[in-house]
Amino acid sequence: MATGWLLGIGAVGWTAIQTGAIIFAGAIYLRYTQETIRLREAADSQINISQRQLEISLQQSETMLRPVVVAVTPDKAGIISLKNVGHGPALNVRVLTTITGEESGIEFSYRYPVGIIAIAQNAVETVKVEQWLGDVHSRDSVVDLRPEQREFVVRIKIEYSSVHRHLYLTQMLLSSHGYELAGTSELPFQFMPDETPGEVGA
Repeated sequence: MATGWLLGIGAVGWTAIQTGAIIFAGAIYLRYTQETIRLREAADSQINISQRQLEISLQQSETMLRPVVVAVTPDKAGIISLKNVGHGPALNVRVLTTITGEESGIEFSYRYPVGIIAIAQNAVETVKVEQWLGDVHSRDSVVDLRPEQREFVVRIKIEYSSVHRHLYLTQMLLSSHGYELAGTSELPFQFMPDETPGEVGA
């Protein structure tokens, strides 16, 4: 009897059944696709929220631990004194070459050949300073960075990083009136080595 019923459906009936099955399968697939997209969007939204929360947390941590390195009056000639007045340790501290003038194409500059691995909060460290004429070290000249010895204004630039490896720059003005903070800024990210900074270039 079942066989007869199947034979009685005919070609038109089979076509209708097949069409219905295809529509049903398509509806199921469409529903599955919509649910997959919805779940993916929900997951992406959660990831974005988590990333944003992490960024905010890191920003707050950086603010709490940001170092600020400034130059202060040294107690003798031949050195520059650096003090960390920020909230966290300053790492990989170096003073950039200070151009003090030029004559006949030759630059006069102060160079600070050795960097500092770290300066703790409220700590003071010193760095040797040298006078150069072009590429020649004036070994007999002693640079005195005490304000009372200044006859002209020089701009001193100090680079350092935080524990989160954010890179900062402090600019100081030194004159006979003393050391004046010209500004601090965060620099674009660049790799900061773990080892002691070497010789400073221009």
